Amino acid sequence: MSFYQQDWLMRQIEGLSAFLAFVLLGRREGGPHQEEAGEVLEQGDTLPPALEALVAAGELGRAEDLVFDALEEGEPRALETAVGFYARLNTLTDRELEAGDFSREEILSGLREVCRRQGVQDDLFFPHS
Repeated sequence: MSFYQQDWLMRQIEGLSAFLAFVLLGRREGGPHQEEAGEVLEQGDTLPPALEALVAAGELGRAEDLVFDALEEGEPRALETAVGFYARLNTLTDRELEAGDFSREEILSGLREVCRRQGVQDDLFFPHS
């Protein structure tokens, strides 16, 4: 993947994360992606420790499974965690994603699945898909 394609994909992920944070969570300032990798939603609001530990260990698929389990079970803050999770993954390097058997395309796909499950159409971002 070329630098420009990757940059475009990363911006799409950031935009969709910010869109979800605004529409579904009412977050206006800063969106779900902050400058520092550890700051995912708002200052002091990071991923649950178990999830962050899986991300740090490179077990990204397992972490994603936990996110979707929480969404399915209707856990409080599950949506917030899902948006923060994908925003956090987007801060990883391509090498880190590959080591965790994950890709930017999978991040985007996961965000789109979160949209679908929440009844939010992501046509603004992907009108022809």
